Amino acid sequence: VLRMAEGEEVSSTEKAEEESEGQQRQLGLDEYASAVAANVLGGGELGARGEYYVALQFGLLLCIALGGIPFGVGPALSFVVGPSLLFGGLAVVYLAAIELGSTMLSPWPSPPRTSEEEGGLLARGGMYSYVRHPMYAGLLAGMAGLSVVTDSANRLLLTGALAVALHFKAEYEEERMTGAFPDYRDYMEEVKGRFLPKGLTEKVSDFVKNVVE
Repeated sequence: VLRMAEGEEVSSTEKAEEESEGQQRQLGLDEYASAVAANVLGGGELGARGEYYVALQFGLLLCIALGGIPFGVGPALSFVVGPSLLFGGLAVVYLAAIELGSTMLSPWPSPPRTSEEEGGLLARGGMYSYVRHPMYAGLLAGMAGLSVVTDSANRLLLTGALAVALHFKAEYEEERMTGAFPDYRDYMEEVKGRFLPKGLTEKVSDFVKNVVE
């Protein structure tokens, strides 16, 4: 009988301890939730806490979860933005090739003619007065447009890989052009943008820095 009483007492004590721990745990969760709520509702004036970044974050998460842009915006983008980038980009490639001229047009990054005596001429006018490689820029825009038109994430990722490849190709090409044409270095100082105009490049760079910081 004494053992049974001792067992019941131990069991009752353990049960009381478990209930106490559960109450403390619940109290801890309540305090945690209250602190988080205070952080969300407080922390500064509305609009000065970076709400637009949070809205962008959760908006993109929603689009990812739904597999597209809701409210009919996705089809509109595919119908308007996609074809505009696709055909606009291809038009830029064609016009830039015409402006470059037949004496310098080549798929190879090394210049086909290495001096003016051989007929090599630097393209400085037209689109080449805004960016140094308008054909590459048009090609990237066209492929981005094709990705949007076909609703293909794989094509968009490959377009990103193409941008990296063209970046290194353009660097190699500029090294060869500088060696062949001394004036090309002055041209690079004059036209800062490689694929995008200087002003637009700076705005994109500032936006990325702000997002990262």
